[in-house]
Amino acid sequence: MPTRHIRYENLKPAVRQVLFGRGRVELQRWVAFRSHYGFHAFYCLPGKDGAHEKGGVAHEGGRFRRNHLVSPPQVASLTELNDRLAAIDAAEDGRHVHGAPASIGFNFAAEAPLLHPLPADRITGMLCLVLRIGLSVDASLAMVAAQEGGHRAHDVLVGQ
Repeated sequence: MPTRHIRYENLKPAVRQVLFGRGRVELQRWVAFRSHYGFHAFYCLPGKDGAHEKGGVAHEGGRFRRNHLVSPPQVASLTELNDRLAAIDAAEDGRHVHGAPASIGFNFAAEAPLLHPLPADRITGMLCLVLRIGLSVDASLAMVAAQEGGHRAHDVLVGQ
């Protein structure tokens, strides 16, 4: 987990009201989620004032979705989906973003020691939906669910 903050362009599912500048009135469940994982939300400025902050986030998220999630992957289990995403992630390590001198993998290796581990305990008190389809992706949150051996398996993907 990042040790300081995660940047968000437009996090409607977590925000009740956009205030002036970076100010937001956040939903209580979002505050509990951030507190559990130990990070702060950094909101981009709305509109044209924050356009320079948003480009890379929107571009890379859209590129990943178009290249890897259209059409949604057909998988038999959460394990299969995670294996596919891990292979995609490994293939991205050698890519250079917009002509940057260092690859994604090189930059991640330099930043990885700065990340905190995930909490050992599971978050409680959160609404969890089990979807019968293999994958549902929203602009800012994604919930993946699968049936494995009669037991429900869940994985939450967060970010944008």
